Amino acid sequence: MKFIRHKKWKLQTLKEICPFQRGFDLPSSKIQQGKFPVVYSNGILKYHKYYKVKGPGVVTGRSGTIGKITFVETNYWPHNTALWVTNFFGNDPKFIYYFLHIIHLEKYCNGTSIPTLNRNILHPLKFAIPPLSEQKKIAKILSTWDESIDKTGQLLELKKKFKKGLMQQLLTGKRRFKGFQNNEWMEVNLKEVLKTIESGSRPKGGVQNNNITNGIPSFGGENITQDGNINYFPVPKVSQEFFNNTRKGKLRNKDILINKDGACTGKLGLYSDSFYEEASINEHVFILRANEKYVIQEYLYHYLLSHIGQYNISRKISGSAQPGITTKFVNHFIFTIPKSLTEQNKIASFLSAVDKEIELLIKKVDILKTQKKGLMQKLLTGKIRVKV
Repeated sequence: MKFIRHKKWKLQTLKEICPFQRGFDLPSSKIQQGKFPVVYSNGILKYHKYYKVKGPGVVTGRSGTIGKITFVETNYWPHNTALWVTNFFGNDPKFIYYFLHIIHLEKYCNGTSIPTLNRNILHPLKFAIPPLSEQKKIAKILSTWDESIDKTGQLLELKKKFKKGLMQQLLTGKRRFKGFQNNEWMEVNLKEVLKTIESGSRPKGGVQNNNITNGIPSFGGENITQDGNINYFPVPKVSQEFFNNTRKGKLRNKDILINKDGACTGKLGLYSDSFYEEASINEHVFILRANEKYVIQEYLYHYLLSHIGQYNISRKISGSAQPGITTKFVNHFIFTIPKSLTEQNKIASFLSAVDKEIELLIKKVDILKTQKKGLMQKLLTGKIRVKV
C-alpha cells in the first residue's frame, strides 16, 4: 500500500501510532452474563459481567481469524485470541479502525500450522498519518458509508424474513389470493410431476478452470449458495468437445439446480441463461425440470426452497461422513400443490417479485461496500485530501 506523505502527515511506526497487546484469557466456563462485550479474533461473540479495557477500542485477530478489525464503543474484554490497541496517542480511534483495514494485517502473520499475528512484526512498520482534525473528517465520511451499509443490510434481512413468512403461508394454502379461495389443492409425488431429473458427468482428467480459456461453464455445488441463489462467476469450465459429446447435464433457462452431495446437500437455485449461451452441470449437481401439466417450474423451485421443502429434502439425505442424495430421493417425496396452474403461477410470480427486491438490495449493499473500499484506499493513503 503506497502512502503519500503530505506536509502535515507524520511518518511513524505502528508502535508510535497504535501499539498492540495480547488480550486476556477468559474460558467460556468463567463468563458471567453481563453487558460488556468479549471481543474474540472474529469479533464480539459474548458479553461478560466484567471488563478489562475502557472503550472506545480497536481489536484484531491474533490467532484463528487473522486480519478482522473490530471497533468497540464501550468498555470491553479483549480475548486472548486477539490483539488490542493499548494507546491511541491522541489519534482518533475510529480513524485507526479504518486505517488498520487498508494495511492488511493478515499479510504479517507467521506460523504454518496455526497462523498467528505477531505484534513484534507489526510494530516497526512505518506509515504516514494525517493530523487529528483530518482523521476525524475521514472517519466521519467513512462512518456515513457504514451507516448506509448497515441500514440497507437490515432492510435486506427484514425482506428475507418477510419472504420466508410468505412462503410458509402461500405454499401451504394458509394464505390465498383473492379469487382462488375456493380452488382445490391436490397431493402429488415429486417423481410424478417431474419431467427430468439428471446429473452431469465428469470429463476425463476432471473439470479444468484455468487451462480452458474458451470452454463451456460447468456449474458445481460450490456455485449454489445457501440462500437459493447461484454464483455465476467464477465457474469451472469443460472443453467445447466434451460439452458437444455429452447428452446429459446441459442447462436450460429456469432449470432448478440442486446440490447432490457434500456439506451443502439439498441446497438449490434457479438457473438463468442470461449470463451464458451454453452451460452445463458437473457430477455433483442435479437438474430438475417440472412437467408443467401439473406444476409450474418456478412454483416448484419456491416450494423446494421453502422451510418445508428443505425439511423434506433433508429427510432423504443419507450418510454422515459423506452426506448425499440420489435420484431416488424424489420417489416418496409427497407434497400438496394447487390444482390450478393459474394459482400456482400467481404464487410463484409474487414470490419471484420479492426475490427481485431482495436481489436489488443485495446489489445495493455490494455497491456501497465497493464505494467505501475505494474511498478508504484514497482517503487513508492521502491520494484524496479532505477539507477541514
